[in-house]
Amino acid sequence: MAVAADSQMVKRLKVMKKCELCNLSGADLSGMSLARANLAGANLRGANLEGTDLSRANLRGAKLDGATLKDATLTSADLRGAHLNGALLTGANLKWTRLERAWIRKADLRGAKIQGTRFTGATLEGADLRDTNLKKTNLAKVILRGVNFSGADLEGHRFGGLNLSGANLTNANLQRANFTKAILIGANLAGANLSKASLDNADARNAKFASADLTGASLRRADLSGADFTGATLRSANLGGAELVGAKLVKADLSKANLQDSKMTGAISIGAQFIESNLRNSSLLSADLSRADFSNAAMGNANLGAANLHEASLEGANLTGADLRFADLRASKTGGTRFAGADLRGAKVTKEDLLYAELVEAKLDRDLMAALNIEPKKKPAADDSAATAAVPSQKTDLIPEKIEKTKLSVALVDIVTIPPSSDEIPHARLNWLYHAGDGSGRLFVVDMRGKIHVIRNGRVLPTPFLDIGAIRSKYLYHRHFETGLSIFAFHPDFTRRGRPGYGKFYTVHTERGSAPKGSPLPRKFASPIEQIIHVDVLIEWTVDRNNPDRINPASLREVLRVEQPHKSHNIAMLAFNPTARPGTADYGMLYIGSGDGGDTIYSGFVDAQRVAQDRTRPFGSILRIDPLADGDMPYTVPQDNPFVGKPGHLAEIWAYGFRHPIRFSWDSGGTGKMIIADVGQVSVEELNLGVPGANYGWSEREGTFVVDHEDQTNVTRLPSDDSKNRYAYPVAQYDNGEGTAITGGFVYRGKKNPDLQGLYIFGDYDTGRIFYVPVKNLIFGRQAKISELTLHYKGQPKTLLEIMGGENRADLRFGMGEDGEIYVLTKRDGMVRTFQPITGLQSNR
Repeated sequence: MAVAADSQMVKRLKVMKKCELCNLSGADLSGMSLARANLAGANLRGANLEGTDLSRANLRGAKLDGATLKDATLTSADLRGAHLNGALLTGANLKWTRLERAWIRKADLRGAKIQGTRFTGATLEGADLRDTNLKKTNLAKVILRGVNFSGADLEGHRFGGLNLSGANLTNANLQRANFTKAILIGANLAGANLSKASLDNADARNAKFASADLTGASLRRADLSGADFTGATLRSANLGGAELVGAKLVKADLSKANLQDSKMTGAISIGAQFIESNLRNSSLLSADLSRADFSNAAMGNANLGAANLHEASLEGANLTGADLRFADLRASKTGGTRFAGADLRGAKVTKEDLLYAELVEAKLDRDLMAALNIEPKKKPAADDSAATAAVPSQKTDLIPEKIEKTKLSVALVDIVTIPPSSDEIPHARLNWLYHAGDGSGRLFVVDMRGKIHVIRNGRVLPTPFLDIGAIRSKYLYHRHFETGLSIFAFHPDFTRRGRPGYGKFYTVHTERGSAPKGSPLPRKFASPIEQIIHVDVLIEWTVDRNNPDRINPASLREVLRVEQPHKSHNIAMLAFNPTARPGTADYGMLYIGSGDGGDTIYSGFVDAQRVAQDRTRPFGSILRIDPLADGDMPYTVPQDNPFVGKPGHLAEIWAYGFRHPIRFSWDSGGTGKMIIADVGQVSVEELNLGVPGANYGWSEREGTFVVDHEDQTNVTRLPSDDSKNRYAYPVAQYDNGEGTAITGGFVYRGKKNPDLQGLYIFGDYDTGRIFYVPVKNLIFGRQAKISELTLHYKGQPKTLLEIMGGENRADLRFGMGEDGEIYVLTKRDGMVRTFQPITGLQSNR
């Protein structure tokens, strides 16, 4: 109950200026002169003290929660241990006030004068300190989580070791401030002046530094993973040893910055400036550095494996000894760039990109060496101690039998171009095409940037079947070539009314961050290492009841999540066995192709974590689940899975020992064989037959060869006692002299191309070569002969790359319609094509 202004207690306070432990809750004491008053322990909750003079007053332990102290004078007052949670202190004079161990949660201190105020041990969590002058204020040992310091003057302040998680420091003056070992997780420092500030060893994961000025700042060994530095200035900043994994540095200026030994794995640094920066020994694995400027940067021994350096400027940069394996250097500027001793094997780069670069003793692919007229050096003789290290010599053919282009010819005809999702190539990242099994004749095609389109009667419908980018725009991640919306599968009960799977549809896409708040908890599998670049998310959807050409966005249900340590070799495949009939054990069971996490090019060792042989984790495996929810369980594990009930085994695993099971399909024409395409490292591409519980050998085996874990380019013949290992070996394989990455397809069971009947059609992702092998020849213990289809286009024999207009890579994928016809997808031009017979077609089967 509020105390009246004319009460005896208030009257006595005016005269005596003493009211220890008394109850003055809700009292109107505004404008009163209470200088030097003793109110220790008093209850002043909700009291009105606006404009009150409380200078030098004793308010130790007083309860002022929700009180109004606007424009009050508290100069040199003692508020140690007081409670001011939610109090209004705007414009109050708190100079030299003692607030040690006080509780000031969510208090409004905007414009308050707090110079020299002592806050040691106080809790300011969620307090509003916008536009305040905090000079000469000691904030040591203060809890500052979620504090709003926007626009505050904090020049030279010491925040060392403090917890500022979620704090708002936008546009604050933080010049020369000390954040050493501070916790700034999720803090917002956008537009702040942090010039010459120290953030050494700070934890600023997911913090926002957009447009901030960090000129000359020191961020040594700071954890800046996932932080946003878009448009920030970091000129001459010291980021030596900093963690910038997954950080956003779009158009940031890091000229002359020190980034030596920093970790920038997966960082997005499009258009950033690293002019004359020191990046020696830094890790930029899989980072997006397109259009970034590294002019005259020192990048010796930097790790840029799988980094995107498309159109980047490397002029005058020193990349001596750098690791650029599988990096994209196309259209980059390399005038005067030093690649001495650098490893460029597997890099996407042309002769023209390297014409004016220094390549002394660089490690190059054979084709690139030939284009640049570089002769492989011979290995030095054993007694030639003066010989220098040489470029590796050409590898002997592992599989001498060549894949021949046969007389079996088909015409490839254009069906439709998918609407572009980018002005840049690839215009539409086509990755998968399949049907719903509903008799409609519709085709569904994935663009990895987040859309699934419907093709009806040769036309793309104007509205997508699913636009996951619109539904999960804050989370969808698709910038890397293996990330985005990758695959889908229709439940076999999709058209069966009254069945649990009626209208159900499943997708996998990649996200950054945790599941959105309020989402039902899915099953989550942890990354095999501490690093998490993104998360693969399997989602169940339901079709719109009123429109079969649309998914109901509100039906989203997460089934499982897999934390990925790197950007490649994710979950790439989903499928239900189309040969399984209702009532059989395999009907309605979802098969999930899970890669090994792709750590080889990042760690320097082949499958360094050995995850593909680890039966406690989902990596490098084909999983099998019943995806329908069962009560609180997001899915169930079929009891006939091979490892159910076995200690030390993940029950979801159906088969394991894969590197990247990119595609699998079943022959619906009688054999029922499950055919699995597994992408090799740098030596062998595989076709395997699916068997429950089988171990397919990776990373101890690549094809029918033994892997050297310390040298991915070195594989050797099988030992004489190999049978003891009981590996399931491929039934067809080709070496990387024929192509670089297998992409699986289907056994043809359509009617338009009778001479393709019974052939398993597949291909090579990069070269665009389309291969075939009779399914009857795929038998365990044998190696089936692989042949190449001869393609015709508009009456002329052409390669797929020629059909695409002279592209240097195809990005080839296959799809299938309900009628058994096979479709050819190419990301580079966003085109869907199919096969047609040629008059006088000859078969050499």
